[in-house]
Amino acid sequence: MLTVERDDGADRTAATLRWVLSGFGALAGLVLWALIEVADNIEVPERPILVLITASGAFFASGFMMVGPLMLRRALAHAALVGAAAGLLIWLASLRFETLDQAFIDPYAFLAVMAVIALPVPFLIAQGGPGWRDYPALFEGSWSVVVRGAVAGLFTGAIWIVIALSDELLRLVGIGLIGAWAYVGAVPFMITGAGFGLALAVVHELRDLIQARLVVRLLRLLAPVVLVVSGVFLLAALVQGLSELFGSLSAASVLIAMGAAALTLLTLVVDREDAVAPSSPVLLWSARGLAVVLAMLGALAVWAVMLRVGQYGWTPDRLFAGLAALVVLAYGVLHGVAVLRGSGWMARIRSGNLGMALVMLAVSALWLTPVLDAERISARSVEARVLAGDARDPADVLLLQRWGKAGAGALERLRVAASEPGREDLAAWLEGAGSGEADGADAAERERLIAAIVPALALQPASATGLRDSLLMLMQPYELRDMAEVCPGTAPGGGAKCLLVVADLLPDLPGEEAVLAMDREGWASLDGLLLRDGLVSRQAMQTLDGRPLTDVEVRNLMAAWLAAPPPVAPVRLNQLGTGAQGVFLAP
Repeated sequence: MLTVERDDGADRTAATLRWVLSGFGALAGLVLWALIEVADNIEVPERPILVLITASGAFFASGFMMVGPLMLRRALAHAALVGAAAGLLIWLASLRFETLDQAFIDPYAFLAVMAVIALPVPFLIAQGGPGWRDYPALFEGSWSVVVRGAVAGLFTGAIWIVIALSDELLRLVGIGLIGAWAYVGAVPFMITGAGFGLALAVVHELRDLIQARLVVRLLRLLAPVVLVVSGVFLLAALVQGLSELFGSLSAASVLIAMGAAALTLLTLVVDREDAVAPSSPVLLWSARGLAVVLAMLGALAVWAVMLRVGQYGWTPDRLFAGLAALVVLAYGVLHGVAVLRGSGWMARIRSGNLGMALVMLAVSALWLTPVLDAERISARSVEARVLAGDARDPADVLLLQRWGKAGAGALERLRVAASEPGREDLAAWLEGAGSGEADGADAAERERLIAAIVPALALQPASATGLRDSLLMLMQPYELRDMAEVCPGTAPGGGAKCLLVVADLLPDLPGEEAVLAMDREGWASLDGLLLRDGLVSRQAMQTLDGRPLTDVEVRNLMAAWLAAPPPVAPVRLNQLGTGAQGVFLAP
């Protein structure tokens, strides 16, 4: 039986840490609840509230991770610096918008703030020991934070399961005591925070038993698998041709995610130092292979993003993906060179990881400053393409309206340019786009796209050309461009990549509806198309039990529908009552 012996001093220290972190968590919950209540119920300036919520969240989150590994006073001092930095950066990012109602529609600012909060923590913990540049301390600190947070999260979830079950049990005998206080006001916030803090204290207390080393040793066993999968992918990509595979942002996202997985496993294999690195030749050669593969994945991800940018210009999505791809490529180049230089490659990889962590921290911070203002860069890109005549999509106006002050400035400059002699085409486009009319798009481009789509778009029944043509004429240009990119060619099974099925699916509405199935690279989609009042709207398709269809199911349906038009049958449901006032039991 395993026992842990402690003296009285150690027991008192452990008990103190439990009380400290439980109280710290309860305070965090109380502060968060109070700020939310103020924001919802009191007329106060919204920007200061955003800064306070961000700064306090950063303070408590980083403090949670550092109290224990560091003494309380030092941990809170470091957490205060992290909180101040996060609050300042989110304030700078918020200045891009007139009001916060239009701000942060895209999540990238919050992802950058999370990186600014998380990345400094291992460095600050190591600074309290051997120094912030000590890689073994950084490695252990990073994975210790991950394991402590995961265990504490599980424990917090268990607390709420116990509370919910206890409440339901007592309600069986008419006692609603737990529900009367556990879900009211600040109490659930404080319970969550206190439970999370208590779990962190216990995990730190048992750090000799609950070690990150177990997670490290388990995860790095996946390195050979990821290497084989990545290698097969790269070979297949070279055989099939690169331009067709990487011309979309979704392809870049997959490459970046796979690069991140390869990088994580490579880091786990090289471990914190040579003395504890694995001796298995399979793992060591897998790490070498991942270092080389990482550079290739990063290069392909950069290419995939740039192909998309060349087609449609910059947006915050593409800028974020481009930076992520460059980070993967930089890691790949550093680690690939480290391996190719021979002896001492693991030490060079560790050094590269340390430097790149600081680079990622700097890039995350710059994303929130005017230096990397994604909305400004994107608005300038759209403006330049519109003025050059490369892009005349009504959706561009909607995008500019989302991009805060930079988007409004670009729209105003476009209006000024449209007032100049000889720019009547620009003025007409702005008027049409501003009114939301699809016919504001360039007619020649629409005709070109439809001409590319129609021969490649399978139709069931084949006689339903009228609704097909009406839908294509009223679709947004970006929808047509998507279809023109996907539909030509044949699917892996030999059939068409796009299929339009026309049927009367909504008997209460006049006319017929359509279902558009598209077999894309890596995934398949199924959308309902409704033509009402001169507009095309999309609706989700699902099974009777309410679940969406899987890619395999969509492809199977496409194969069956291509062979013969599918039968149309009523849904087998009865309702209580009649007409729109009836109710039915959802499957």
